[in-house]
Amino acid sequence: MKKVFIIILILVLLLLAAGAGYYYFIFFKIPTYTFMQIKKAYDTHDVELFKKYVDVDSFCEQVVDDYVTWISQSDLADTGTDVWSELGSNIAKGMIGLMKPQMVTEMKNGLLYSVENNSINSSSSQNTLKDIISGVSNLQSFINNNSVSTVKNGKITTLKFTIHNDQYSADLEIDLLLREKGNHLQVVKVSNLLDYLKTIDYLEQERIDDLNANITNNMQELLSISNVKYEWTEPDEWTTYVDVTFFADFKNNGNKTIDKFTLSLTLYDSSGNKITDIDFDESKIIKSSSVVKIKLNKEFDIYDSNDKKALDSLRKGDGTYDVTYTYIHFADGSELKLHKKFE
Repeated sequence: MKKVFIIILILVLLLLAAGAGYYYFIFFKIPTYTFMQIKKAYDTHDVELFKKYVDVDSFCEQVVDDYVTWISQSDLADTGTDVWSELGSNIAKGMIGLMKPQMVTEMKNGLLYSVENNSINSSSSQNTLKDIISGVSNLQSFINNNSVSTVKNGKITTLKFTIHNDQYSADLEIDLLLREKGNHLQVVKVSNLLDYLKTIDYLEQERIDDLNANITNNMQELLSISNVKYEWTEPDEWTTYVDVTFFADFKNNGNKTIDKFTLSLTLYDSSGNKITDIDFDESKIIKSSSVVKIKLNKEFDIYDSNDKKALDSLRKGDGTYDVTYTYIHFADGSELKLHKKFE
């Protein structure tokens, strides 16, 4: 009997050891446990627990790096007022090296703020660039979503999620990469963030194009352009720059007085190749049914290959033009204005 008792005791101890081993070597290293702890960190506002299961530094640095890459490859300059939205123009100004640390710090503060307050620290707008980044980096959104698939490769585990985006009525894939750290897994980065941002950019462009279609048609009907001409004095041997004067008639076809407008005239040669853009940003009074002739000067460098090519094309005088409308303001204070991405 005593031997039976000893055997049972040994079996129980082995089972307990096996259970402890399971928890230490297996359960602690599965994504479910990691997200249980992340949820607990949010629920208890425990920043240190959150940091244990999320590599905050790596996570934020990777998000900023991918965001910078995305902005540098897109047309998103000057789309807002915060540091994230101004990034496009500042890349061209060579200031990106100064801005990235500020962006990483701002993101880390926002991420930890969300843990301390169980909320997302973002602006009031619903679709700014900063809000998009805050949304995809908010780990709370993954807690209640089951991953579509799990891919394990050595000490790296990738969770693939499908998140519905209400703004675009689209299901988008987000991949979270987790890495073994001691006896548990730690969230390191959004591994497909760059592709995700490119998809968002494409969907946003579609949304803006739909919004602007009717506005553009109204602008075309209200303000028409005709008799586009240009002239210049032929350069002599001492001339470096040629000043070309462009003329156009602008007619107000509407019932309200126009007092300001912004548009671009794009000139093409007879083969359909672009010659140059002429940008009109005018504060002119154009009464209903009246026509105003406006001239604009543009300088061309005859020693610049592109400018010289444009001048040679203008000399032929057999091209066409397109008009891109941006803004029309009326004397009564109303306006027609194109929407921009991520406003």
